Amino acid sequence: MSVVVHDGSEWVDISVHWAGGNETQTKMRRPVGSFTELSRHKELLQEIWRLRSHGYTAEQIAHRLNADGWTTATQRNSFNDRLVRMILHRYGTVPKGERRPPNDAPNDWWLADLADEIEVPLVTLYGWMKRGWLKVRRVDGRWAVRAGADERARLRRLRRKHPSLRQMTRQTYH
Repeated sequence: MSVVVHDGSEWVDISVHWAGGNETQTKMRRPVGSFTELSRHKELLQEIWRLRSHGYTAEQIAHRLNADGWTTATQRNSFNDRLVRMILHRYGTVPKGERRPPNDAPNDWWLADLADEIEVPLVTLYGWMKRGWLKVRRVDGRWAVRAGADERARLRRLRRKHPSLRQMTRQTYH
């Protein structure tokens, strides 16, 4: 039997020489000690940087890497937010892009982004949620809102109905 490691990477060639003269060959993946020992670690790092620059959080990056079939150095665990943050810290990061919306629907907003868009304090939107004036849902532990142009116009009208909000808005955003 012989085992040949490819350039110190996770890939090994295994050959078994049988007593009858036959030979069986296979290629296998093995755990390695560090991220840089992965044969495609540069591509993996580029993918992490690309996702980060598009506004993905560490948790979203980990989910995407797992879904796309990337493997960790140990191969015992999948990617998680902690591992992604460690890789970014150790191997360099890129500026995080704009925060990604809850999904690819054009009218979906994170609650804080909607507050900026309609120029009201975030705490006001929380109050409107409690009163039932704003329909929200939880996405990955955060509040998300579906607010097309008509809904954003309605919320701006609601803001104008409350004089204290108009004054607060001027002080906060202008």
